[in-house]
Amino acid sequence: GAQSIAAMLAVTLSLTSLDVRYNGIRGGSASQLSAVVLGNSNMGSFNEIPIMEIRGKTLESLNLDNKGIGFVGALVVAGLIPIMTSLLSLNVSLNDLKGSGKALGEGLKTNSSIKKLEMSNCKLDPEDVMCLADG
Repeated sequence: GAQSIAAMLAVTLSLTSLDVRYNGIRGGSASQLSAVVLGNSNMGSFNEIPIMEIRGKTLESLNLDNKGIGFVGALVVAGLIPIMTSLLSLNVSLNDLKGSGKALGEGLKTNSSIKKLEMSNCKLDPEDVMCLADG
C-alpha cells in the first residue's frame, strides 16, 4: 500500500502530483509517505495541497477546508509549516486529522507568521488538542 507508493516515489522523480485521499493511511506508512513527499523537490501537489506554491514562500492564505487531506496530508502540512513564512491564514477544517496534533503543534512552534488557524470539525482527540496547545 502506502509503503510501496513511498518506495516508488523515492525513485520516480518525474511524478509531480499525487492524490491518495480517502485511503485511511496512518501510522508508519503515513510517516514514511509524508517524508518522501516532502523530500521530493518536484512534487507540485499532494492530496490537493499546493506544495510548489508553499515552497515558493509567497502564499498568504491556504484553504484546505473539506479537501479530505487526511492524516498523511496533515503530516505533509506540518512538515511545510516551518517554511510558510508568508502564510497568514491556514484553514484545515472538515478534514479527519485525528492523531496529527503533535506534528502540527511542532510545526506551529517554528512559524510566527500564521495569525489565523481554522481547525473546526477535524476529529481531533484530547491528546491532539494538548499537543496543538503546546505549539
